Amino acid sequence: MIINGCLIWLMKNQKDIIFMKNKVEDAAILVYNVMFLKKIEK
Repeated sequence: MIINGCLIWLMKNQKDIIFMKNKVEDAAILVYNVMFLKKIEK
């Protein structure tokens, strides 16, 4: 029953989860680029 509840929650919140995932990926890429640029400067 708990699994079904989680699946229903995931389906309801899928758009929000995808949005959050994209935001996390954007942040990770940004951090990676900043670190890469700092490496070049050294």
